[in-house]
Amino acid sequence: MATIKKFVFDQDFDDGAPPALAAPEPEPEPELPPAPPPPPPPPTFSVEELQAQVRMAREQARAAALQEGRVQGMQEAETAAQQELSAALRAVEAALGQLLAVQNQETALRRQNTSRLVLAIIRKLWPGLVARDGLVEIETVIASFLEELAEEPKLVFRVHERWFEELRGKIGDMALRHGFAGQVTVLADPKLHEMDVKADWTAGGAERDVNGLWAEIERIAGDGLLQMPGGPAQAA
Repeated sequence: MATIKKFVFDQDFDDGAPPALAAPEPEPEPELPPAPPPPPPPPTFSVEELQAQVRMAREQARAAALQEGRVQGMQEAETAAQQELSAALRAVEAALGQLLAVQNQETALRRQNTSRLVLAIIRKLWPGLVARDGLVEIETVIASFLEELAEEPKLVFRVHERWFEELRGKIGDMALRHGFAGQVTVLADPKLHEMDVKADWTAGGAERDVNGLWAEIERIAGDGLLQMPGGPAQAA
């Protein structure tokens, strides 16, 4: 029987020939990108889902409309409020103007009433003042004429007839006291007011006109004093 011997690669098969070169290993082929996944299947909806989508769309549309209406309503309300405020301010301005006008009228009326009151008091006191101090006032006016016109040769005084007799008896002494050396005469003039005095001399004349004074008071006070019953104009 033949004996089996293990091969130990100790036999040279090349017989002295050079070793053959090994063939180069082939380059690896580039990897291809993975193929895209297949598209998902088209969605499918049930009738209930479609109805739910429709309801949702309607609710969203209604909410958007409500919001838009709310914003528009707020804008309209704001515009209306501004218009009402402007109207209220105009009304307040008009009311203030009316109040000021009324106040001005009341002030003018109060001032006028005050003037009337003062003039009425003077009118009431006037007869007593004339009776008490009238002659003294007339003598004071005549004395001022005598002093100012001391160089005149002649003076003629005209007074109300109420004072004529008393002044005729005093005029000489008054002329001496006030340095008047010329001729002096006193005449009665019923047309004069009780407090009037007229003086005439060679080159001119002058007078104290009470009615003129009252007219000036009337102009200043803005009251028709001369038209008041019992006033100086009626008493003259």
